[in-house]
Order: sequence, then structure tokens, then C-alpha cells
Amino acid sequence: MPLGLLNAFAPLVFALAIGLAASRRRLVRSFLRVNATSEADAITPATRLGGAFWIRRLRRAGVLHVAPSGALWLDSRAWAAYRGIRRTRALVAVMVALVALLLVMRSAW
Repeated sequence: MPLGLLNAFAPLVFALAIGLAASRRRLVRSFLRVNATSEADAITPATRLGGAFWIRRLRRAGVLHVAPSGALWLDSRAWAAYRGIRRTRALVAVMVALVALLLVMRSAW
């Protein structure tokens, strides 16, 4: 029964993760497209679905900064570090999931 439930919700979780990642990419690209990587070049991005969520997350992570005018700018070095950390976490999560799957399959034999 638990595997049936997992199979039912896995595509929904996967689609949500893809949607959130796409939203983050669009937001970051909006800064990079206009080279808003310094306080002098700060912009006010148009927020779409999920944009406000990522603005808060990236501000807390030190990737987005607020200029005195209230506009935002992207710290390229912090963005590169943030992406590296996220990739490492994703890789670890996939490895843990694979090990768990192998253990479940082994116990079923």
C-alpha cells in the first residue's frame, strides 16, 4: 500500500519541483539579461508565479541584495556558490533515495 501511494504522488512532486526550478531560473535570468549584478544596475523584477518565493529565498541566501532605491541586484559569486550547494544537496538526495530503493527491493526478495 505505501508504494502505491508513493507511485501516485511521485509525478506531482516531480512536476512541482520542475515548476519551482523553472521559476527560479526565470527570475535569475531576468537579472542576468540586463546585467543587474551591482548596486548601480539594480532592477525591480516583474514577479510571476513563484517569483516572490524565490526573491525571499535568494535574499536570505545572500544572492539578491536590495539597493538604497529599493531595487534588487544579483551577486554573481553568491549565485554560483548557491547553485553549487543546491547541486550537491540534490545529488546527495538522489543517492539516498537510490540506496533506500535498493534496500526496499532487497528486502522484497
